[in-house]
Amino acid sequence: MGFVKFEVTGDDDGSIELSISVSNGKYSATQDVWVYPRDITEFGNALKNFPQKLNDEVVFKCGSDGPSVDCYVKIRVFIFDNAGHPAIEILFNNHQQAPDYADSHFYVKCEVNTLNKLGYALSTWVNNMNEPIRMELDEL
Repeated sequence: MGFVKFEVTGDDDGSIELSISVSNGKYSATQDVWVYPRDITEFGNALKNFPQKLNDEVVFKCGSDGPSVDCYVKIRVFIFDNAGHPAIEILFNNHQQAPDYADSHFYVKCEVNTLNKLGYALSTWVNNMNEPIRMELDEL
């Protein structure tokens, strides 16, 4: 079974260092990224009512996908079939040089109601981020 976990590992001048861990049960990855709490709230709010239509998608993106000193995080939630089943696309890249380089790209299938619950959890979690938030992703 897959999961997603969000944990604050630092803060500075209004932004937070967020550790994001995701697994589909076979593959997993963790990436730390600096974000503003409003970014998490916006992502959570978008997931609450996902999907509105079959071609809907929600994207949480931080950093740059080109060469940079910053890492890159992209979490894309989308519908992958005409029955309305969702998946989460995970793209993490730490933009480090070998041997510290890490790059992950995989998908997690899950249920719509799980994504909606995650949305509600994230949108309220930003008010008190003392504890990590972890949610099991129900498989199809």
